[in-house]
Amino acid sequence: MARTSTSLIYRIISLILLIFLYETIGEENLYHSSGGTASWVNTYKECGGKRQSPISLPSAAKAKAQEKFPKFERNNMYDSIPDFYKLTKNYHTIQMEPRFGSGDRPNFTGGPLHNTYILEQLHFHWAAEDEDGCEHSVDGRKASMEAHAVHFNSKYNNIGDALSKSDGLVVVAYFYNASDDVKNSAMDALTNSFAYIYGGKTNVTKKTKRFPISKLIPEIHHGYLTYPGSLTTPPCSESVTWIVYETPIPISHKNIGRFREFYKINPYLKNNFRPLQELNDRVIIGRP
Repeated sequence: MARTSTSLIYRIISLILLIFLYETIGEENLYHSSGGTASWVNTYKECGGKRQSPISLPSAAKAKAQEKFPKFERNNMYDSIPDFYKLTKNYHTIQMEPRFGSGDRPNFTGGPLHNTYILEQLHFHWAAEDEDGCEHSVDGRKASMEAHAVHFNSKYNNIGDALSKSDGLVVVAYFYNASDDVKNSAMDALTNSFAYIYGGKTNVTKKTKRFPISKLIPEIHHGYLTYPGSLTTPPCSESVTWIVYETPIPISHKNIGRFREFYKINPYLKNNFRPLQELNDRVIIGRP
């Protein structure tokens, strides 16, 4: 009887481990599993929707539809120094969240927006090669890396509530191009902190050298495109208004190399970008 009970316990433990292993491999294989990104729709139906991202964009000056939107209005928290940044390494990106002891958070409105949107997090997409590292393309060209500043509509309690709403999210996309002799102390501070998350930990709260997040995502008023789209990773929620700044920001080869180092820990975190999706009947609006 005791042997039977012990055998059953071992079987249960083995089954739990197999389920855990299967789920972990599935997450780590987000971009390179059998069937690739096209297989996401098998689990996440919205990934097969009609307003998916990323897409191929014209330049703002060449967009068929153009608007002279009002200026964006940011609060001063983008230029404030946070108490610390929470750094997260997950199965598809490196993510940073500014944390302020006051409880205040960066937010903005204006442009094509009708509400105020609160910054939730900033994350990055890159590739093994400089010419193919971002998700969106502009005039058929891609930059070395793309940063996504994810915001949620302030009329909802949190990003979880906003995720399923058509006006729930705004993602501001910035391109980065690898270049020589580039000095950006904020990017240096961010990539220096990667040493804390190259190891096994996936969620790290670390008081790194502090800097205003505007040093990574500057304020913009023109030279951007906007369109209705989705998250570029599962669940691919079609709740995003995209604002894509078309002028790349320079990044040093050393710093972008530090992003690429993550593939040594997770081989699937080498080209963490989704292929371009169909435009369908959406309208892209340019603000030259």
